[in-house]
Amino acid sequence: MNYRKPSSSRRPLHGFTLVELLVVITIIGILVALLLPAVQSAREAARRTQCANHLKQLGLALHNYHYAHEALPWGSTYNSTLNTVTWASQILPNMERQAHYDSFDFSVPITHANNAKAVTTVVESFICPSDPAGSLGVLPARCQCCPGSPEKSMAMWYVGSVGPAYDQACSFCPSTTPGAANFCCQGKAYGDQGDGPGMFYRAPISVRFANVKDGLSNTIMLGETLPEQTIHNMAFASNMPLSKTNTPINTMVPKNQLPVVGASDSANHATNPHNTSIGFKSLHPGGAMFCMGDGSVQFFMESIDFKLFNELGTKNGGEVVTLP
Repeated sequence: MNYRKPSSSRRPLHGFTLVELLVVITIIGILVALLLPAVQSAREAARRTQCANHLKQLGLALHNYHYAHEALPWGSTYNSTLNTVTWASQILPNMERQAHYDSFDFSVPITHANNAKAVTTVVESFICPSDPAGSLGVLPARCQCCPGSPEKSMAMWYVGSVGPAYDQACSFCPSTTPGAANFCCQGKAYGDQGDGPGMFYRAPISVRFANVKDGLSNTIMLGETLPEQTIHNMAFASNMPLSKTNTPINTMVPKNQLPVVGASDSANHATNPHNTSIGFKSLHPGGAMFCMGDGSVQFFMESIDFKLFNELGTKNGGEVVTLP
């Protein structure tokens, strides 16, 4: 048999030239740049779905509370001599959080040491996952007022709707003269005097579904907010886990007007105006999530017609509306 002698010669190894390496790096960079928005979009879609589920849970809990008590819970106990009770604390048993509810001592003020653990217990269903601050859950107070807020408390990303009620001003309304005929300037002090147009009042007043003449499916019950934007950022404080419709969706407070931890009430009130801070807003691109009175969850674009948005905020406005 004939054997071929192995050749001792080998082809020389060919490495990447600098130009080739730069081309490869450029192509990889382009691919990453193309894929990153899609990845971010998918993540936001997942967060938005989770957010909608949280609102759905809260809406169901409110319906179960109404079934048991024949009325919705109070929005808050602001401007009363009662100890702090909010809708957020009262629906805890309807969220399968009976132990958390039982840890509150409603016979003493919410600032009492007896309530220190209860107010700082994290409730995941109160948090919008699109807000990085949601990873904290518990935030420091920006307001020690009316009649007091805990130094730290579970913050609130989902708030009850007082509709087109006002307090300091109706800055975004065509007419700033309050009255029932003004579609976006009604219910002084967010309805704490019993004249609120929305599903909740900033007062110990309950609303019955039977009294929502505009129809539950056409009336906003809950919506999103960003607790770091306002001095009223707590779930378990009398003032207040509520918001209004006469501020356009996603109206953000400028950085120089954000409430400062540790600042006096007067300073934060002066720099953090209600007309922009107490509004429905989110970090979802283009709009915010809402839970209607029938428990359905809707995403409203920030470009929604302003008059329609306020009409969806009233429970007895008599308007004929169609959801966007």
